[in-house]
Amino acid sequence: MEVFMLEKQCDDYYISLININPVYVWGANMEKVTPELIQKLHRCFGNSKYNADYYANKLVEAQQGSGWISDCSGMILPISGKDRNAAGYYSDCPDKGTIDSIDLKHSCLVFRGTSPAAITHVGYYCARTGEVMEMASSKKNFQHKKFSQSAWNYWGKPSFIQYIDSTPTLSLNQNSKVETKKSYLYKGIDVSGYQTAIDYLECKRIGVDYAILKIIRKDMNKDKMFETHWRSFESVNIPIFAVYNYSYATTIEKAKTDAQKVLEYLNGRKAAVCLDVEDECQMGLGVNLISIINTYQSVIEEAGLPFILYTGQAFYKSYIAPYSSLLSCKNKWIARYYKGYQMMDFADDPNHDYKPFKDIMGWQYTSSGHINGCPGNYDLDVIYSDVVAPKKKIISHTSPTTSIITNKKSTEIAVHVQTKGGNLNVRNKPKTGQIIRKLKNNTLVQIFGVDPVSGWFRLGVTVEEWISPDYVRSNTCVKVLAKELNVRNSDSKLGIILTTVKAGDVLDVFARSTNTGWYLTRKGWISGDSKYVEQM
Repeated sequence: MEVFMLEKQCDDYYISLININPVYVWGANMEKVTPELIQKLHRCFGNSKYNADYYANKLVEAQQGSGWISDCSGMILPISGKDRNAAGYYSDCPDKGTIDSIDLKHSCLVFRGTSPAAITHVGYYCARTGEVMEMASSKKNFQHKKFSQSAWNYWGKPSFIQYIDSTPTLSLNQNSKVETKKSYLYKGIDVSGYQTAIDYLECKRIGVDYAILKIIRKDMNKDKMFETHWRSFESVNIPIFAVYNYSYATTIEKAKTDAQKVLEYLNGRKAAVCLDVEDECQMGLGVNLISIINTYQSVIEEAGLPFILYTGQAFYKSYIAPYSSLLSCKNKWIARYYKGYQMMDFADDPNHDYKPFKDIMGWQYTSSGHINGCPGNYDLDVIYSDVVAPKKKIISHTSPTTSIITNKKSTEIAVHVQTKGGNLNVRNKPKTGQIIRKLKNNTLVQIFGVDPVSGWFRLGVTVEEWISPDYVRSNTCVKVLAKELNVRNSDSKLGIILTTVKAGDVLDVFARSTNTGWYLTRKGWISGDSKYVEQM
């Protein structure tokens, strides 16, 4: 099945591979390695060159890295929906030509071969970074290098990429009206220990903006998949928007200890905390249920994290609404399955005529969501408004390695290393960590976090990798105009407030989000609105 992605979405996907750093394995289609998969690839594609030893060694190599494997054409399949070889992809491109005629303003596929009939290799040219991403070879694995015309022979714009100046064909009744402006900010999924076989790259490819994770079980132990889900969603640049606690609390004391346990499991990590209130044991509590919710909220917000109340529409009307004037929470996430348990594909937006209430932060609209390549059902959600954060300033000094993970646009934030001479040390902790590798001058790297204590930038997602911002090229400076301006951990008002800056402060800017216009500074993200800042 052919899929269609915007040029920007394709760029997001391929830039995210820089940190995933997949291993080249002949026959693989950008998939998570397992011994069973390696055996299958050997059976299907093995020969004298790609023999049993080759695949066995590649299994070990992939397991020591991120675990993702692919060959050159397999790298294209996640965005194309087609299983083609390099020559097949070139043949399918409706717009193509020799490399000297390439349009460098738009991303496209690039090919290597002596003639169109003899194409043997394919890569992805990313116009945003000016680089080509490719599964280069079994020896070189994934590579991303500045585009060089001499390295490629042909280019092609495939039909599965929708370019900004093209008009997509819609298979709809010509008289029907198509709503082009979405009535929500973000769409995502919430998952728990029941989801054990998620294809995280597929989630990224189809546009999952965020994930909400179950953090704690009824027995107060950590959800068995929590850490795996956290690491894996981060590894493909899907931010963790929130964690949730299905509540069995019937007393204020229980609410306090539950909230404290959630904070213990977060261990300094930043995310909103949702209290899921819907259990039968809480139905007869009356106004005491409001006290339980408010108490839980106070513990979470005292720790500097936003609080969200989750429940179903019917439960809210029956057991919370009668006492709503006493409820402190402003962030409400409400479930209403207007299609019952009928399967809904992630690509299909909900009918907002069935939105549970007018003034809610989020809506869980189905528990029967479907994601290609991911077995089972998924809870699907939309977020309508920014999270109302605690009034206190939020900045954590609990750990010298606490990183502030950027929001869903983090895949766009690439900066250049600029040294005074020689290479730049990459350390496993900010400032004082051990040197684990070195970066050459002018290397393009992804930024995934900012340490709130030292200001160092985090490169790694699944591993700790840090560089000093003193050796990152500053694009410009901005002067703060607002009396007080919030600095957040992501490039939108959805982000958590880390600290504030004041009028007259001058900040180095390392990158600017092409989606929101926000600036990445040494302290975190600030709005790029001309009402608040001006370039110097």
